[in-house]
Amino acid sequence: MLHEFAGRKVVDRAAMVAAGIGASTIAAQYKNRAETGFPEKATKHQRVDYWFADEWERWLASYRSAKAAALSTVNRVGERDDLLSAKESAAVLGVSYPTFRSGVSRGYYPEADDYEGARPRWKRGTLLDAADARPGHGSPRSGVRKSRTTDSDD
Repeated sequence: MLHEFAGRKVVDRAAMVAAGIGASTIAAQYKNRAETGFPEKATKHQRVDYWFADEWERWLASYRSAKAAALSTVNRVGERDDLLSAKESAAVLGVSYPTFRSGVSRGYYPEADDYEGARPRWKRGTLLDAADARPGHGSPRSGVRKSRTTDSDD
């Protein structure tokens, strides 16, 4: 295992994966490095590719920042007991109406709390709890993740 090359620290794919980036993501980002800004390889030693650690860490920070910016933003303004339509519920979760309706039918979002005639209604609190419990990369191993918010009180 190589730890340094040309007086600079280096990382291999295994270290990148250990940092939470999937091997397929690394391969795709490297393949499209002209567009993605992924760093060039520093060297190859015993059939293992290495990248300069400082360049990799800069790219990783930028990549994570872009991923976080792409997450939907949860709107926490309003009372937890407010009953919301599907369109209003989608807006609270920061997703499109079709995404929300599809997500409900697939079990990604909670079932309606109530109905006004045939129209489903969700309590804002139910939606906020679901947003905080969403699984995914970055979700804690135990407990609940705090979703990004739009109000400044959190």
